[in-house]
This record gives sequence, C-alpha cells and structure tokens, in this order.
Amino acid sequence: MDPGESHWLITNQVGLEYVRNRRFAFNLGPDSRFGIALVAVALGLIVIALWTGQFGHGRLIDLASGLILGGAIGNLIDRLGDNSVVDFAAFSRFPRFNGADAALTVGVLIAAFGQFGVSSEPHD
Repeated sequence: MDPGESHWLITNQVGLEYVRNRRFAFNLGPDSRFGIALVAVALGLIVIALWTGQFGHGRLIDLASGLILGGAIGNLIDRLGDNSVVDFAAFSRFPRFNGADAALTVGVLIAAFGQFGVSSEPHD
C-alpha cells in the first residue's frame, strides 16, 4: 500500500489505511521528538512501578506490564528510522492506529482495572 491508500472491508467503517504518524498514539499530540521521548520515559516508569509491585501483584498486572512494554518497544523500533510509525487500523472516523498502540491502550486499561480491585487471582 502507498501512504494514504485505504482498503475498506466494510465501506468507510472498517478497513486498512496506510498512514505515517509522527505524533503520539492514535495520531494525537504534537509532532515532537521531545514529546515522544517524554511519553517513552513515562511509560517506562509505569512499567517499573508495575514490576516492582507499586500497583499490586498478579496475572493482570503481569499482562498489563507486558502489553505496555511490548507496545512501547514496538513503536520505538518503528520510530528509529524517520521518527514515525505506520498506522493501519481504520475504524470509521476514529484516529488510525497500529498493534502497538492497541497493546499500550489495553495494557494501561488493565493496569487501571487492577488498581480498582479487579483481580485475576482466585479468592480464598
């Protein structure tokens, strides 16, 4: 696919669209290397807090840590060349995103649910 090209599975609702994204997740925020570095540091601190037990322990926290770290590393590797990532998932008017963005978002949501007492550990 060429940049800007799209292939819709359901007309203008669900499909693939090639977009080069120089901004944050879901093409939001400024086009800035400093901003991206700041987000990367923040995500790193969140993962460290998760791994050191600051948010508790358990399978959900482990899953959240893996998703956040994997998503951050995936986008970081993609940015090494020209400071952009390839976004391709297209859902109607929702900003385009990629698998790393989805992993980050789901990981943060799982960590948040873990903070509010949702646990994957069996109760006694």
